[in-house]
Amino acid sequence: MDWDQYSTRHIALKYMYIGTNYCGVAYQHDPTINSVERELLQAATRTRIIPENFTLESINFSRSGRTDRGVHAFGQVVSFLARSIISDGIGITSVGHSLKEHSEELDYIGLLNRSLPDDIRVHAWTPIPPQFSARFDTKCRVYYYLFFEGLLNIELMKEAGNQLLGTHNFVNFCKIDPACQQFERTMLEFDIVPMEESDGLYAFKFVGSSFLWHQVRNMVAVLFKVGELKEDPSVIRNMLDVSLVDTIPPYNMASEHNLILFDCVYDGIDWKYNDSVVPVHKHFTNILNGHLMNKGIINVFLDNITPHIDSAAITDTLSSKKIYTPILQRNRNLN
Repeated sequence: MDWDQYSTRHIALKYMYIGTNYCGVAYQHDPTINSVERELLQAATRTRIIPENFTLESINFSRSGRTDRGVHAFGQVVSFLARSIISDGIGITSVGHSLKEHSEELDYIGLLNRSLPDDIRVHAWTPIPPQFSARFDTKCRVYYYLFFEGLLNIELMKEAGNQLLGTHNFVNFCKIDPACQQFERTMLEFDIVPMEESDGLYAFKFVGSSFLWHQVRNMVAVLFKVGELKEDPSVIRNMLDVSLVDTIPPYNMASEHNLILFDCVYDGIDWKYNDSVVPVHKHFTNILNGHLMNKGIINVFLDNITPHIDSAAITDTLSSKKIYTPILQRNRNLN
């Protein structure tokens, strides 16, 4: 294929993925590491949106947010240089020498989705100026962390979570990244919202300009302890005070499987959706129906085994007999 006969265009994609089967989102040069971006970029080469011999630098690749192994996304955003079949418009950086003029651009959404695995789908695209960066032009990022209410105290968790709002040093809510020297971050919004048509399913909603490594999962872990009445809501305020807590206390962070990068927000971006999004809706509806069928099957199992089990034995199994030590009373080296 003669790439010089085509134009090059700087575009951004908004896409979703179920992260369960991936070692995180970020593209790795090691071909044995299965990442979301490896699948996305391989699909882009198969559909000749980018050259097979690409490098991240040669296509000016950028992503909004890095998600770890098992974490999901609905509104992940990447930007890169792509093949184009038009000669004029936003993001055109070079014009092909023998380009046949077209009135409409390539169907990036449809092309990629027909080549992507079942758990990754693109749902919007937009042309962008050459200086745009999916990472550095993000105004804020929105994370959802899903959980079932159970016996958790929602109001106490809201009281605790509201203390996260504003600009703070979040070093006690992250995993230390040697490349990071600045631990101040700004939390723009916090809420606990019920999910529609889902009995007892809620989501923590965190909106911030940026987040530290594992920050969301660590905040959730502490909020859960407040909801379980094992910690006072003031534990959040105390952990944000690095003059009081100057060494990260030991505690286990929440599971990755409930976390969703829900949105990455930009100024002046006009996302383009087309009919290629219809199969995306149908595709995930079919996945949902499959999970609902599995839920029904498991309910049949539970409904028919429960009558043969002493209810007190079930309660005893679910309850933890381990003595809980409050986070700030655990062994740590304070100056």
